Amino acid sequence: ILSGLANAYYLVPSPRALLQTTYGNLLLLKLVVFIAMLAIAAVNRTRLTTALRAEGQGGGARAAAAARLRRNVWIEQALGAAIVLLVATLGITPPPLRG
Repeated sequence: ILSGLANAYYLVPSPRALLQTTYGNLLLLKLVVFIAMLAIAAVNRTRLTTALRAEGQGGGARAAAAARLRRNVWIEQALGAAIVLLVATLGITPPPLRG
């Protein structure tokens, strides 16, 4: 995250450029997708894995938690792939010019 902030500081001339340039839009989209991925990972870690380990829950509750965890892992992987694609696109998109 710190290297991304430093990169953005040097490559994006102003906050307005984040909204008005293709490079800035891609950078913001990458950030939003990354935050979504972290949110899903937090749910997986704090709620679903806890529900799987919980003693005294019926098999139905554990099966539901396992199904949600499986679904969330697929979503998390898709978001990770989207980030890789966004980074590749950022690599070939010229940053806005400082002026």
